[in-house]
Amino acid sequence: MKKMGLLAVLFAVIFLAGCAGIGLMSSEMENFLIKDDIELKTKKSNSDILDIVVEVGRSMDFKVISLDKKNGSVSFSYKSSTFKGVMLGSGNGAETDVFLKEGTLSIAMGTWGNFGTGGQKAAEELLKNFKEKLLEKLK
Repeated sequence: MKKMGLLAVLFAVIFLAGCAGIGLMSSEMENFLIKDDIELKTKKSNSDILDIVVEVGRSMDFKVISLDKKNGSVSFSYKSSTFKGVMLGSGNGAETDVFLKEGTLSIAMGTWGNFGTGGQKAAEELLKNFKEKLLEKLK
């Protein structure tokens, strides 16, 4: 009976691995870059603003890959889980750069992915969520 259970698990792993390959081969990767600015109406210091940007990014599962408070910039990265990629053949991610200069936050956000997760609509939705959270925290 144990052999049957082990065979069933092995078969399931092989089946799912096959699905991942099919997903990666049959789904076109998309990417999109979107940019926007936020005019700041806050009396917070540049350092405090950048801390808030970092906090918002982390709350959205972005990893901080660069922080330069002297020059007013933060960069983030996001990548979907390896498990999802291996088992389902699905992958997506985003790179975000935020620059603070003269009372303006400039945001450049690039998305990539398959199954509709990396195109223009995905980028617009992600940027919208990021901006909403930022504006809420900057009040």
